Amino acid sequence: MAVDTRAWVALAESAGADHARLADAMDAAAPNPRALPGRETRNWDSPSQVKAAFAQLGFALAATDDDDTLAGIAHPLGALVREYRAAAKRLSTYGRVWVEKHVQDGAVLPSWNQLGAESGRMSCSDPNLQQVPRGSAHRRCFTARPEHPLVKADYSQTELRIAAKVAREKVMMAAYADGRDLHALTAARVLNKDEDAVTKDDRQLAKPN
Repeated sequence: MAVDTRAWVALAESAGADHARLADAMDAAAPNPRALPGRETRNWDSPSQVKAAFAQLGFALAATDDDDTLAGIAHPLGALVREYRAAAKRLSTYGRVWVEKHVQDGAVLPSWNQLGAESGRMSCSDPNLQQVPRGSAHRRCFTARPEHPLVKADYSQTELRIAAKVAREKVMMAAYADGRDLHALTAARVLNKDEDAVTKDDRQLAKPN
C-alpha cells in the first residue's frame, strides 16, 4: 500500500511541536520544581515527578497513569498532562522512525495472518496497519498508487465459518450453506424472535466480542 510520506512526516513534526509546546505549558502551570530537593527542572515523562507536581498542588494521587483520574482534576495541569502524553504517543508510535522502518519505495508491505490473533481473528504485522486509529490523519496518509484504486472489503464472519467447519457444528454449517446470517439467527434464538423481526441492535448484541 502506498504511503504519502511527506504528509506523514508533517504529522510527526506537528506532534513534536505539540509535545514541546505542552511541556512549556506544564512548566508554567506547575509549581516551581526548585521547591523539591535537588530539582532544577521537571521531567514530564517521569510518572514520579508528575505525581510530585500534583502533590504540590494539593492533589494526592496514588498514580498518574489513569486517564479518568487526570480528567477529573480541577486544575489545568490535568488536561495538559493528558494532551502531552497523547502527543508523546503519536510521536513515538507514528514518528519519522515509523517511515524509516516500514516504508520502502513509497509503500508498506505488511504481513496479514489469517489466524494470527488468539481469538482466531485475522491480524496484521510488520507494521500493524489495524492499529492506526480510524478516522485519524495518519490513516489518510495511506493512498493508492497512480491509476490504482483502493478497495475496501470485509470478510463475512470468517472466524465463525472456520469455527463451524472445525467443530462440524451442524446448525452453523446449515445456516451458512443456506446463506443465512448467523448473527441474526443467534439473536432470534436468544431473544425468542423471528429472524425477520431482528433489528440491527439485536444483531449487534448477538455478535461475539
